[in-house]
Amino acid sequence: MDLIVRKPLLISTVLLTSLGLASPWILGQIAEKQFQTELAVAQNEIEHLTISDATFERGYLESKVSLNMTFDNAADEVPPFTFLVESNLTHAPITSGEFGVLLFEVYSQDKISLVDAPEEVKTFITQQLGGTLLTGYSHANAMGNYDSVLSSAEFNFASEEENLSINLAPMEISAQGNIDGTSASFSLSIASSNVKAPNFNAEFSDITANADIKEHSSGVELGESAMNVGQLTVSSDKGNGSFTNMSIAAISEIIDNKINTNVIYNVESISSPLPLTSASYDINLNGFTLESADLMENLQAHLENVDPASFATDEYFNELLEATFQPGLQLNQEVKVNAFGGDWLADLDVEFNGIEGVELAELVDPKVAVKAISAQMLIKADSNAILQSPAANMIDPLMQQGFIKLEDGTLVSVATLVDGKLTLNEKDIPVEPLINALLAKIAESQQETAAN
Repeated sequence: MDLIVRKPLLISTVLLTSLGLASPWILGQIAEKQFQTELAVAQNEIEHLTISDATFERGYLESKVSLNMTFDNAADEVPPFTFLVESNLTHAPITSGEFGVLLFEVYSQDKISLVDAPEEVKTFITQQLGGTLLTGYSHANAMGNYDSVLSSAEFNFASEEENLSINLAPMEISAQGNIDGTSASFSLSIASSNVKAPNFNAEFSDITANADIKEHSSGVELGESAMNVGQLTVSSDKGNGSFTNMSIAAISEIIDNKINTNVIYNVESISSPLPLTSASYDINLNGFTLESADLMENLQAHLENVDPASFATDEYFNELLEATFQPGLQLNQEVKVNAFGGDWLADLDVEFNGIEGVELAELVDPKVAVKAISAQMLIKADSNAILQSPAANMIDPLMQQGFIKLEDGTLVSVATLVDGKLTLNEKDIPVEPLINALLAKIAESQQETAAN
């Protein structure tokens, strides 16, 4: 009976011991494969990047990785920069570090250094940061998921000759996702920074940025991103200003096989000599086709090879126009500000409807094209705020002509374009004379340009 009990225990012990001995070798192989995958993704996805001298020295419990990344875009006339990426990997069955205890995962300590750049840049980085740009740590598992943290040293620069100083608090960058590039999320944070120069001083605090990106089956990258500056204070000989929660946020998603994108710019509060206390700008582009997105992605490469003489008749651009201007394409913009003690709003909605039986090429005539578009513009402003603004003297004439109306203490103007007919506050406005005047103005401008 004792032998029957001990035999399974002995087998289990042997299996566990064998697994423990083999796992570092297996994890090392996985790490090397992930390394090769990550190199391929970076080389394919990042423009103007060349990877060279990539090595993976695999050991039993530890391995060393190094590679050079060169960014060179001759079109921008910017000298090439080369960075050295070094990682010391540990692939033991159990490791511990900044992420806590890791079981059957690969842990690494990472360093990114500048190795080649214009001499003055190399000298500057060496003097200020010792040549090392970022250091950090990461871990990855057999499923190809990774988690990485990189940070920089505090940056301090001072020039007595120019009476200039720049201070940047340590920056931390974290990233998570799949090594194959199908999904990734990033975040960046800087506690504070400041720039001081003669008659000028700017201080930033609570700087953050983040992004959550996923690759659609079509190859289009979708997701959310945002950047925020908690506080910006500027002082100069021309005046002082303070801005709270300056932010940019964007989101892209696919609905009904078309891309919808929304971008919002916002400043929560403003304190300055100007009569502006807050502002936001919201723009939506909806109904953008996947085909058009693919053509746009390759547009730069096409422009580099296209003959300027054939630009106007190029089939690529005709295809791009046809793919982009599909019925249902919408552009919506909204501007909100608080100024002169009141709220102001401008809202524009435009939709391309197309015209049944009419090809896009035939919409070159503005009189035909206008029938393919429906639009509405709404302008609203607090009446008391307008009376405090430079526009106060214009209000009475505009109200008498019906361009503005007063509703519960708010001045409102609504313009609508439907089926080629334009109305302003329900008053019909002839469209054709406006188009003819615009065409005449364009022709006059072209003649002046040709004469010069």
